Amino acid sequence: MIITFCLITGWFSLRHSKEYVSGLFFAIATLMKLFPGLILLYLLIMKNWRALIAMVSFIVVGLSLTAFIVGLDDVRTYAIIMVARDIDDFRGYVLNHSIGGIVSRLFGKQMGWFEPLVKIPHIASLLIILLSIGILVYTILKLREMAAKKELSDYAFGLTLVTMLLLSPITWSHIFPVLILPMGLLLREYIEDSSPARLRLLLLILFCVSLPDVLIARGLVSIHYPLKMPFYGRVLTLGPAIGVILLWLVLTRRSRINTSTKTFRSA
Repeated sequence: MIITFCLITGWFSLRHSKEYVSGLFFAIATLMKLFPGLILLYLLIMKNWRALIAMVSFIVVGLSLTAFIVGLDDVRTYAIIMVARDIDDFRGYVLNHSIGGIVSRLFGKQMGWFEPLVKIPHIASLLIILLSIGILVYTILKLREMAAKKELSDYAFGLTLVTMLLLSPITWSHIFPVLILPMGLLLREYIEDSSPARLRLLLLILFCVSLPDVLIARGLVSIHYPLKMPFYGRVLTLGPAIGVILLWLVLTRRSRINTSTKTFRSA
């Protein structure tokens, strides 16, 4: 929730031309978890130089303070050894809803009580890299299109939030509150144009990301205990990840939206 608060507060400050304040909150979120660092790319493409410089500066200050307090060796050990170990241990976990988590649980190595669809971990690692690069490049292209239309700045930020969840090596569902903003954009669209198609899409995404993944995983394990869960067990836990992917696809299409569409009103 703290990360969500920092990201939403940073976005709110940015919209009210408080670039240094937004840079501070974005930096705090990045220092807590690395994946909000993708906002640097958003600020760069949107050419918000003050917020970009402020965010980088606060990150440097935060890292410097951390190294001074705990020691440079501990920082290096965490960044090089512990992070890599956690990614290797949890990337294929059934509760990881990033692109890496999806590919790993289908084609990676066995994790806990669940069997993958096919055990090809080396190819899975290559596929994760290729998909991540593809998502990043496509997002950059869409952000560049949105940057040319000021009315789409909220959509651009929302797309950045969703993309960072997909590209993060590990994305647990407890970080999903950051989707409040992009989901709010879709809700506003439905309010302005109450078409059944918009409502169905909104409800489908909301349903997927709201699925109780922990309870589903525990239920599947209890059914087959003490045997390993077959591959379909991992497939049945893909609901939240599918919701995030659907939201990403919807937001990438908003680069074509009519520039007359309103953004959230500034106070």
